[in-house]
Amino acid sequence: MQQHQFIMFTHYLKNLLLKNRFNQRFLLFFRKLGWRCCLFLTLLFTVPAFFSLLRPGFFSMQDDLQAFRIYEMDKCFSDFQIPCRWVPDAGYGYGYPQFNYYAPFVYYLGEIIHLVGFQFIDAVKILFVLGFLVGAFGIYTLIASITTPFIGFVSAILFTFSPFRAQEVYVRGSLSEFWAVSLFPIVLYLIYRLVKFPNSRNIGFLAVSIGVLTLTHNLLPFIFVPIAVFWSVFWARSEGKFNVLVKVFLGSLIGVGIASFFLIPMLLERGFVHVDSLLSGYFDYRRHFVSLKQIFLSNKFGYGSSDLGEGDDLSLNIGLVLLYSALASIPLALLRFKKEKKYSSLAFLLIGILISSLFLMHLRSSFLWEVFMPLVWLQFPWRFLAISILVSAILAGITMKFLGFLKFGIGLILIILVFSFHGSFFQPKDWFSSSDDQKFSGESWERQLTISIFDYLPISAELPPKEKANILPEILSGEAIITDFEKGSNFQRFNLEIIKPANVRVQLYDFPEMKVSIDGRDTRHFRDCENQDPCLGLVSFDISEGNHSVLISLENTFIRSFSNITSLLFMGLTAVLISRKKHE
Repeated sequence: MQQHQFIMFTHYLKNLLLKNRFNQRFLLFFRKLGWRCCLFLTLLFTVPAFFSLLRPGFFSMQDDLQAFRIYEMDKCFSDFQIPCRWVPDAGYGYGYPQFNYYAPFVYYLGEIIHLVGFQFIDAVKILFVLGFLVGAFGIYTLIASITTPFIGFVSAILFTFSPFRAQEVYVRGSLSEFWAVSLFPIVLYLIYRLVKFPNSRNIGFLAVSIGVLTLTHNLLPFIFVPIAVFWSVFWARSEGKFNVLVKVFLGSLIGVGIASFFLIPMLLERGFVHVDSLLSGYFDYRRHFVSLKQIFLSNKFGYGSSDLGEGDDLSLNIGLVLLYSALASIPLALLRFKKEKKYSSLAFLLIGILISSLFLMHLRSSFLWEVFMPLVWLQFPWRFLAISILVSAILAGITMKFLGFLKFGIGLILIILVFSFHGSFFQPKDWFSSSDDQKFSGESWERQLTISIFDYLPISAELPPKEKANILPEILSGEAIITDFEKGSNFQRFNLEIIKPANVRVQLYDFPEMKVSIDGRDTRHFRDCENQDPCLGLVSFDISEGNHSVLISLENTFIRSFSNITSLLFMGLTAVLISRKKHE
């Protein structure tokens, strides 16, 4: 009887507090304070993940083109070639349609950081630091919104210190992939927010997040789509708002529209470049399946690469602490199903996704890779770790929600364990006292001109060049003097004094809509393979006697122009949506 009276009294006191406007504001203040404190702790505890980057110099990585790509993007900005498609120095100096096919967002962001005053190599380090913070913030905001701020804090730390995150930064140096994984939770949060508050502003914010994600990585957004669909349907059903799925679809469509300037040419102009090397040799997916031992038992971390068998000198697992925190949600969801039906159902759904992603990393799934051919473009089955760590972080949050008041002690134990098991992984193998001048000169510069030289090589070239491009055009026949030569990001300009009618070959790959203008008039050009083995398909033209000004430049195809206009229209629509009042 006394217990019943006590419960009734507490309910009365709670209702009395909530009815009082001052008390409501007081409680809201403490909720916001708790949210902000846990967010501060999340960002603070993320610092050890990138602390080793906060010093002068640079570090070794497998994809050692990150600073180079920002350097080339800077040249595009200098020439107002926006969006940037063609870069002048790649392809051994013959130029390359780099950003017509390679997701450009992080390099635009890197260029902005450089324009503020940082070196290119420092811009790369800052991008990695920001990627850690964006990922931690995203997971925290997502989990805190569906559970509590403390659970969001713990989940964010488990996600941040997954070995896969260390591998992306300190081993592979995969800047775009790292950022794509960081953006996943933000997209899921904005879907959840749109379901809860289906207004125009939230449609706009979702569109921005999807647009940025699509511009960040060529491949990962496509394997993220099923997760986003399941997530949208689950929360729409839970909230009884199936009609809001139309708004989620609209936001997604607008987001893809924002990315049109890259996405449409990347897909429709793929036939203009060699893509053979992206699927052969080391990049054949059959060489990169992961064993059950590596997934469930290994805590190995190395600075090598993956290949056939279990001898990979590379971390190819979610992380023991994160994985088993996620798997613990299975028995807890079964036990709590009657009282926590919504979160138990969510746990079962996510467990299914987690098992599916782990299965697609294992050799037993090879029949699916053979049937569903688009999968081969992923190159590495273990790229599904990007999905696995995201889903595991959410499941770990659900696990702690099921634990009730025990979540505080268990959460702290998990953080201690994750630092103990994986904390040492977050540092580079080598560190060099380097600067931009050293990075872009000598052997380092020559190496960057030829790394991944076959990827997206224009089909005008039979094979990559064996030697570096000359600076000046070649006079193949006749007699001419070249003056006032200028090489820009997507053009070459010079004057010619033609003594005898000449055949001129420019050190520039031919590519659709590469234009030759002589004295302001468009001139027919061709590909001359004279004295070349293999044929590189360079721009060549004939010119008559006299003094002439020559401009060779890459113009837009109809597809590129259409995609640019489409992006601008969708950007404008997004700005209108975000500027609408909150209550609309």
